[in-house]
Amino acid sequence: MLPVTLNLQGDHSMPLQPRTGAPHDSATPASRSTFLYTPAEAAKQLAVKESWLRRKASLRAIPCTFLGKHLRFSYDDLREIIRQAQAPVTHPARPVRSPTTSRPVGDLDTKSSMDTFP
Repeated sequence: MLPVTLNLQGDHSMPLQPRTGAPHDSATPASRSTFLYTPAEAAKQLAVKESWLRRKASLRAIPCTFLGKHLRFSYDDLREIIRQAQAPVTHPARPVRSPTTSRPVGDLDTKSSMDTFP
């Protein structure tokens, strides 16, 4: 299995490292998901602010695990967060404004306010 990298700023990329004490054998990827990262550890692995990670998790915008009230992230959660970040942006295209055309002043059909009073 290839290491997962996240490139957030420029050319700085860092491989996603298994948690200390986690098996380093890539032949057992299922065992990686049994270890859970704290928000601080996960934020460090992803190179994001812990507050951003907590806010997204509380909104359920990213995969996470709550053990009671304790927020944790599995190895698979971190991989999915990275995958979601790599997805292309799907914002709708900005509407194209048609070019405005100027009319000669003499072509205005409106009456001035002076013309409406006797």
